[in-house]
Amino acid sequence: MLNRNRYPAGSDERRLLDGMVTARFSVFMVKEIIRDAGFIGFDLYTGEEFFIMDLTLPKQDVVGLMIGFRIFPFDGHWMHTGANLNLGKVRDAQSIKPLGALTSVKEGQSLNDEVIFEWRSMISDMDD
Repeated sequence: MLNRNRYPAGSDERRLLDGMVTARFSVFMVKEIIRDAGFIGFDLYTGEEFFIMDLTLPKQDVVGLMIGFRIFPFDGHWMHTGANLNLGKVRDAQSIKPLGALTSVKEGQSLNDEVIFEWRSMISDMDD
């Protein structure tokens, strides 16, 4: 997609769009709420922990929630694109172990496509 009204280098808009180009999908478990700022998310694929900026989740009881996001870097932090896939709450967070790192962009895209396909299938089944 070509934006004919390009934002100037260094502007907030340009830095945001540059970060979004590198967005990747993963499934996270909410480990800790950071009030008025976001949450600490445990990446179920890589085992990494991220502070993810979010203004709505910290207002809810979501510790233990498993949720799919596309995250991207912005100003030294991580943000998500807003679209999410709620997968329910974890009862025993101590038993959660990472699945292993995604080894390539193509593998990440494949995972994203698989999750979206499953989600659409689930929604379609609910409509029937």
